[in-house]
Amino acid sequence: MRKKRKRQPNMLRQIHQEINSFISVYRQAICQECDWSTPTYYRKLRENENPELSIMETKTAISVGLSITQNIQTKLKAIEKAYNKPDH
Repeated sequence: MRKKRKRQPNMLRQIHQEINSFISVYRQAICQECDWSTPTYYRKLRENENPELSIMETKTAISVGLSITQNIQTKLKAIEKAYNKPDH
């Protein structure tokens, strides 16, 4: 009789979802922190050269990006830890 393997979540899908969510989460966070509407975000993004960002907006954009990537890194480490268990 074959031993049934315990069903595990799809690791590739988990990683893909975490990375794919970055753009949406980043946009929402930067809009909230800088008090921008979504159209304002895309207008500033669309400007080819030097978008009119204040020093605080620039610092906020970097800070938000770093915070989100650190959060994603933490989640990826948790996924890695789950898949490094002896039953894998």
